[in-house]
Amino acid sequence: MKNEQTTAAAMTAKPSFAARDYIAVLIDERVRWEEGSFKSAMDELYGLLAKCVGLYEVMTRDDAEGERLRGELDSYAKEMKFKHKGDTHTIVKITRAVFDGDSKRYSVYGRALKVAIEAGKASMEVANYLRSNGGVDGVVKTTLTSSAMGSLQKRAEQVWASLKEKALASVKSDALTKASDQAAIGKRVVLLATQGANGEYTVHEVVKATNVVNTVYASFFKDDVHGAVKVTEEKVIISREVDRDAARAALIAAMSA
Repeated sequence: MKNEQTTAAAMTAKPSFAARDYIAVLIDERVRWEEGSFKSAMDELYGLLAKCVGLYEVMTRDDAEGERLRGELDSYAKEMKFKHKGDTHTIVKITRAVFDGDSKRYSVYGRALKVAIEAGKASMEVANYLRSNGGVDGVVKTTLTSSAMGSLQKRAEQVWASLKEKALASVKSDALTKASDQAAIGKRVVLLATQGANGEYTVHEVVKATNVVNTVYASFFKDDVHGAVKVTEEKVIISREVDRDAARAALIAAMSA
């Protein structure tokens, strides 16, 4: 607190301090923070998360010790009135117990550690795994993005199955022919168009990027696609925010290709 006041006072006390100089001072402080207290805090967090995985590893043993610890974790959860689904991963149960004061943190930490475990990382490797993959947030974000893309494709395929026999119009022109891959017969594309009078549309561009096409088709996904097909696939749990991020990333990639 004293250093913060000293820096601010020293800069603002000058009759006309330069913004560039003030920013340079703040950048130096930011670097010291990143290499000092912030790095130490992250190292401590990764060490704590590695210990959570260490406890999980003992619980995976097919012996009396593993059985005892699994039972004690379940008893603790009941005592604390934690509500877990039947398929909740044990590592998530552990992070819930350790970080119970912050529901967002235990959920994110649990997902990140689950990814590390599925990647075959032992407890002694978890800290380095998190550091090399952008930290907890980096691991979770990568997983969610992959999940979003996979679920988009599944929904897009279901929508296409219900729409492929339905044709509102057929469009052809020399310009569209030049803009198309003539060997990509049967491939789905998205036409960027504006509506004119009397049902006329002006086509501006042909988008072929798979992620963009899947995003557009998936936007029609619902329990009953236009009343044509009842969707029976298992429920895909994914946030709208992740869908939007995936769509935005796909569109940017397509436009910059």
